[in-house]
Amino acid sequence: MILGVNDTGFSDIEDCFQYQCALKNQCSYLISINIKDFPNISTSIEAITPFEFVEKITPSPHQ
Repeated sequence: MILGVNDTGFSDIEDCFQYQCALKNQCSYLISINIKDFPNISTSIEAITPFEFVEKITPSPHQ
């Protein structure tokens, strides 16, 4: 929680808390309808929309 409060890369504290939780839990994706709110996130986490996430986890019909 302290890292979220002290992170100046975010203007919205809730976005920062989401990002810090994703980092701590070693998430691959941060899912948000406002991915523009996460311009400075780590390269280990990809900010994607819910639609993009569903596309990634849904098997291709050609597989």
